[in-house]
Amino acid sequence: MTVYYILLLLMLLYGIAFRRNRKRFVIIAFGTLILFAGLRSTSTGADLFHYIPNFEMIANTSWSDLSRFVGNKAYDYGFVVLLKLLGTISNKPQFFVFITSLLTYGSVGRYIYKYSEDAALETFLFVTTFIYFMYMTMIAEAIAIAIILFGLDYLQKKRYVVFSLFVLLAATMHSSAIICLGFIPLYNAKQNKKNIALATLATLMVFLGFDYILDFSLKNILPSYAWYQNSRWASGSGSSLFYTLLLVFYSSILILSYFGANKLTKSASESVSSNKGIMGSKLSGNFLVYMALIALLCRILKYRMSVIERFAYYVYLFAHTLFSYMILVTFKNKTRFIVKSVVYIIFSIFYLVFAELVGVGIFRVVPYEFFWQ
Repeated sequence: MTVYYILLLLMLLYGIAFRRNRKRFVIIAFGTLILFAGLRSTSTGADLFHYIPNFEMIANTSWSDLSRFVGNKAYDYGFVVLLKLLGTISNKPQFFVFITSLLTYGSVGRYIYKYSEDAALETFLFVTTFIYFMYMTMIAEAIAIAIILFGLDYLQKKRYVVFSLFVLLAATMHSSAIICLGFIPLYNAKQNKKNIALATLATLMVFLGFDYILDFSLKNILPSYAWYQNSRWASGSGSSLFYTLLLVFYSSILILSYFGANKLTKSASESVSSNKGIMGSKLSGNFLVYMALIALLCRILKYRMSVIERFAYYVYLFAHTLFSYMILVTFKNKTRFIVKSVVYIIFSIFYLVFAELVGVGIFRVVPYEFFWQ
């Protein structure tokens, strides 16, 4: 665990040292995150035990025979093609680990640099909410998320056809990415009482009709994931203190945004008139609210079926952006400093308490080993 404690300390120190230089902070912080992930051994990460041997086999398989790696409980075709392309350069396991780390964490760093209101805080949350751990193990989905983040520029510019192409490309890496087509109508949805009421009602209906919706989706939309219904992922989870605290956090984001609704509405109107959204981010505040609502919905539905949380990874970063923005606009300078200090303290404690539990029990990134050990 020492490596991960050092990582947390470095993120805090970088935030202090480069608080006035956003670009330098992002480069150094995410350079560090990429190195830590890219230099890990192939035994650090729950899913690497099958990624590595399959990568080596795909690298040595002819293009005409790649289809045998596609299908039920296997990979989506785009991901197989990506592994084959990487394999033409090198079939060494460490090459796979490093390149995928560079792509996935690099996409998050780029997103935070371009769209974040508080790069240091959002990077800190990326680490302390253990999304960093997820990227070290669920690699196919992490690459799909990376593609969505790169395509976000076109969503913001309302070039929906191009954004849809990014979504379809991401879905060839991990078919769950197809849900991101829903970002298009949500990007234009207004945050008013009617829409909030409809969103709340939809959330309630999804929760109550979860079994029917799940059965329909797995049969008609995501049939390749039908096997989840008979797996350990089919049962609910989330009753532990760890999941409860995360549920409270994402609920708090929405509560905070409610009190700053006027500012969010103003930012959305400015986004339409000047092609700029919240501050320098160019993202609609209303869109971020709906993303935070989806994040909360996924956390609630985790109590019904644990795998549902995997969909939330597509929206967590947006919820964090909303959180940092609401702190910025809701509190004055001195109060804002106190609030942010409390956030840093709470999530540092949260990380220190749960890192080993999550690292061992969920993502299996503990113990950490460098590839040369």
